[in-house]
Amino acid sequence: MTWQHLFFPAALAFAAAIAPGAAAQPEPEKVKVEVYADVQAIAPGATFHLAVQYDIEPDWHIYWVNSGDTGYATSLEIEAPDGFVIGPVQYPGPHRFGQPGDLVSFGHEGRATFIVEVKAPDTLISDAKLRFETHSDWLVCKEACVMGSADRAIVLRTVPIIEDVKPANTARFAAAAARMPRELKALKTGRPHWRGSKSSPRFVATFPKDVEFDIFPLLAADVKYHDPEIIQLDDGSSRLSVTFDVNESRVWPAGPRSLAVLRVKNGDEELYYDLVPVFE
Repeated sequence: MTWQHLFFPAALAFAAAIAPGAAAQPEPEKVKVEVYADVQAIAPGATFHLAVQYDIEPDWHIYWVNSGDTGYATSLEIEAPDGFVIGPVQYPGPHRFGQPGDLVSFGHEGRATFIVEVKAPDTLISDAKLRFETHSDWLVCKEACVMGSADRAIVLRTVPIIEDVKPANTARFAAAAARMPRELKALKTGRPHWRGSKSSPRFVATFPKDVEFDIFPLLAADVKYHDPEIIQLDDGSSRLSVTFDVNESRVWPAGPRSLAVLRVKNGDEELYYDLVPVFE
């Protein structure tokens, strides 16, 4: 068995996260954690998904992969049987939380579900029971902050062929997927486009009146995020513009990557989008 460590940076110093009033002992009742899968069984060579769901006590929040000015990013580790390949964590879109001293943090409230793709090896013993274990650490905050952690496991049996695999938790995965960032080309509210160069890409988007929007930078050592500019236009619409400084030699050779997540709320519909620069 090997542990797959998944991306969980802490933004700024952890000491800032547990500012005055913070408690450093676990209080698991603030956050309830559950793990489930989108299949009832596993077949050789099949791809499936695990979900780790965090149900957070009302008025409290945990932190996104970039926690912002304060906080501590929620961490997730997966232990899988030998031969399984664990993909990166897929994080739901965050919300913005104001903090004393004009500080801002990014995180989740209510319910947050992290999804991980898993690839089975080409050979599996039939009708075996395989155990997948997860370990999470988080900081949950209201006026004060509390550290918490949880270990959860799920056991899935194996079947000989992929045709024997039946789906599970379909509605729950659909609800979780709706909170995940999607491709920018799916945006129907607003007019987005990219300007600038590979070393200084600039995202610009115009949104109609009464449409809420926000932008959340992803953490990367070779990318600098500039504060966004928002201009109110005469017709009541708003124009968002944000520039990134990118180390071309380190970032782009690996292929296109998201630099930030865009949140757009139009009435009751709230959707998130990955901001992956496009250069013509």
